[in-house]
Amino acid sequence: MAVRVALCVILLAAGASAQWKRYLQLAGGGTDTPPSHDLAYFHVDPCSRSDKQDRIVQCPTYPSEDELKLRLQTRTNLRAVGMIGAFMVYDLEYFFANAPAGREGPDVNSVLVETPEHRFHEIQVTQRIGGTIHPTEIVYAGSQPIIAPKYHQRDDIEVYFVIADAGSAMLDLAPLTEAARKVVPDGVDIWPYGRCDFKSLTFNLGGWEGRAEVSFTVEKARMIPGEARWVPQ
Repeated sequence: MAVRVALCVILLAAGASAQWKRYLQLAGGGTDTPPSHDLAYFHVDPCSRSDKQDRIVQCPTYPSEDELKLRLQTRTNLRAVGMIGAFMVYDLEYFFANAPAGREGPDVNSVLVETPEHRFHEIQVTQRIGGTIHPTEIVYAGSQPIIAPKYHQRDDIEVYFVIADAGSAMLDLAPLTEAARKVVPDGVDIWPYGRCDFKSLTFNLGGWEGRAEVSFTVEKARMIPGEARWVPQ
């Protein structure tokens, strides 16, 4: 049974205290708040970044000569995703020299946001682990543009971002999940994670017997649940 994991993240302006957060979609997961850099900083193997503390993948503490040679063979590909206001969104794909022969797609993908000052914020990193990384897209919730990186494996993982002036904050889905669970009939099993559909502004939490559907609105850094209903399969 495939579980669709929906994690929605919103980047917004929050005054002087705003921060750009980075979501690490890796084996260990987590978030952090790295500083911005110029583009050249990212165009190397992740283990060769000049900031020795900024390691988005596992790197040997004492790399061998062979390891260092492999890093020099890492290939990068920068793809423009699109403009959102004054910001440009990119995918930066990493292709490792020791990847299995014949495997398509990048081994790691970094979503970068370029500011008007030509500084780059890394807002999301996906490491390929048994799945496929697809190009990031910009979709819309009404007139609101949404950044939608795509990574598919047995458990589909969807991550969404919204950009405003500067800064980032993870949008908490707990209010939507709580509202959805209230309309699930007694004794019905549902999957642990739901999915956000920004086009219809609905959140779905489903199972084999049906799904709970919750309408919502986005207000600053909050998801506000609306009407909830149970839709039998």
